[in-house]
Parts: sequence; structure tokens; C-alpha cells
Amino acid sequence: MLRLRYATAVVFFTGLQCLAASSLIAGTADNQVQEAVWPTKAWPVSTPEEQGMQSGTLARLVETVGGYKQDSLLIVRHGKIVLDAYYAPYQPNITHDLRSVTKSVVSTLTAIEIKQGLLDSVDHLVTD
Repeated sequence: MLRLRYATAVVFFTGLQCLAASSLIAGTADNQVQEAVWPTKAWPVSTPEEQGMQSGTLARLVETVGGYKQDSLLIVRHGKIVLDAYYAPYQPNITHDLRSVTKSVVSTLTAIEIKQGLLDSVDHLVTD
């Protein structure tokens, strides 16, 4: 129970950091605020090409990832879903045990914050 509370607290505080960071970088080159594309009830969908990606490359990625016995693959670029694939027997709209996905999300957000200069070190305490 304590581990679950700790993981929940880490995700909560990391989310707060990301929200704070997003408010700092929300402006465009003209200092205009862009409309938020996330979080929403339904993400917009786009073709890979409209978002500067190649469909052929993503198709090869879907095949490769499927070879590693993954459940699904979702790619969002510029706030729009460009790829959403499921591998049998998994399907969309069914609940699924995610287990340790929190570690992946937190480490990715930490790397983004470090790259943007919003976090000085991976040793920086979340509670700070």
C-alpha cells in the first residue's frame, strides 16, 4: 500500500512540474498562446505526413514492435495521434494491467525537463 501511495505521489508531483513547464513554453514565436490539445476527452488524429513523419517508417516500426510481444503502440506528434496499433489479443477500449509504466513516463518527463533546462539534475527531489 505504501508503494502505491509513493508512486501516486511521484506521478502527481511530476504532473504538476509538467503543467508548470508547459505554461512556460505554451507561447508561439509571436508570443500567442496555443489552444491546448491535451488533456481532452478525444485527441485529434492526423496522418504521419501532416506531422512531418513517414508512414512507411511507422509501418516498419509497427512490425518490429510487434515482434517484441508488446500489447500496443501509440505515437503522438505535435499533440495529434499519428499511430495507434494493437497486437492480438489486445484491443482498444478494454482495461489492461499497465504495471510499471509509471517509471517510463516519469523518466521521459524528467529527460524532457532536463533538456529544457527546467530541472538541474536527476537527483533533484520531486518534493522540492
